Amino acid sequence: MNGTSSTQYKRNLEELLNLKRSAWHNYIRAAKLESFSWRNAHKPLHYQLKAFLNSMVWVLTYLKYRFGMRHPFPDYSSERVKGIYPLSADFSPNGAEEDVRVSLAGDWGTGTLEASLVANLIRRFRPHYTVHLGDIYFVGNSNTVRENCLGNPHGKKFHAVTWPKGSRGTFALNGNHEMYANGHAYFDVLLPNLGMRAGLGSLAEGQKASFFCLKNHHWVIIALDTGYNSVGVPILERTAYLKKIPHLGGDCSLPHAIIRWISKEVAPELDGRGVILLSHHQYCSAFEGRFIKPGRQLFGLVRKPVLWFWGNEHRMAIYGPTRVDGGIEAYGRCLGHGGMPVNIHTKVRVNSKRCPLVIYDDRQYRRISGTPVGYNGYANLLFRGRRLTIKYHDIRLEDNVLLTETWEVSNGTLVGKDIRINTPDPGLIQFHPDLRYAIEPPLQHKRGPVLV
Repeated sequence: MNGTSSTQYKRNLEELLNLKRSAWHNYIRAAKLESFSWRNAHKPLHYQLKAFLNSMVWVLTYLKYRFGMRHPFPDYSSERVKGIYPLSADFSPNGAEEDVRVSLAGDWGTGTLEASLVANLIRRFRPHYTVHLGDIYFVGNSNTVRENCLGNPHGKKFHAVTWPKGSRGTFALNGNHEMYANGHAYFDVLLPNLGMRAGLGSLAEGQKASFFCLKNHHWVIIALDTGYNSVGVPILERTAYLKKIPHLGGDCSLPHAIIRWISKEVAPELDGRGVILLSHHQYCSAFEGRFIKPGRQLFGLVRKPVLWFWGNEHRMAIYGPTRVDGGIEAYGRCLGHGGMPVNIHTKVRVNSKRCPLVIYDDRQYRRISGTPVGYNGYANLLFRGRRLTIKYHDIRLEDNVLLTETWEVSNGTLVGKDIRINTPDPGLIQFHPDLRYAIEPPLQHKRGPVLV
């Protein structure tokens, strides 16, 4: 759908403020939302008490999902296409590679007015492909997936928010919130409604797995699943991750099926092409923890620097070249500001000599219960032959362009050509003194990539 009034939304940013990352915190929030929504506010006291008692069902639901079995991990072993699709603007066999448009947003699945604004602005770009970088809130079960991503097809007249479709393909990555429901709704409800289209106006054929590849003569986009292994032992998982207790917290490692797929199907296609990675979880961070296992698993398979887009952290941030010991080199871009309240005024955790952070958005959008939050937004990518232009947008001024960067593929390697701020603002923090550090190779700065 292209637009709805704000009265149709049952969520607002205030209900999502200060949301903890643990599954049980999210189950509590979801139960409260269902029980104490505006639908019950006008009812007699005995109805409200009943709603309170029903809200305690979250405990049973939590135990059901978190102690239940994860959804089996689908791969392409029985598929003809093997998860590699054309990155092109039309449906001809060779596919036009001029002006291929791709839109990205992370942590968008909130069902808020801001999420709807982001979706409608993406539609104006008329993308050939759209990719949600993961996380459907609070818990990615069937009802939440239908309401926050699929336009609520079961007839309710409120909370109708739909992830924007690409004319050629529509995709979604797996996040930790989808796995709070063991991935069942993500794999069985969401993905069958997404995927590639066989022709103009045809229905999507279904996204067959949580990982895939888009490629043309100059570019390869590899979408990864860091969500499937993002959850750990129920109840203990978040504490186990923070305290780095082995085998209890999720490490966001890539399932072995993805590594086999990249090695066999994708790696032979990388020569002569620029490489872009998509995932839900961050490879590096100047604000929160990092998930280094996927970068180490890809070492030896991806032998060149990559552009890496991720979500998970609710902010927009741009990083210079970085890698972990035994991992690949990447230029990181955080796009976790699609729908959640955006974190601002957060202290940078490391100093400039150790941190590849170059620029981040710290502008205030509004205050919620006294807490300032930033602007929601997304990124549009325009592929034109060997050149890629990326524009970072927010919801201010009916599609505001905050930042633009340009890359080219030269001799099979990414080359940063230009980066500039389109909307000068004191709240757009340039952390590194040289903005070009976000796109230039380490030798330009007379040192290797930041090892974090």
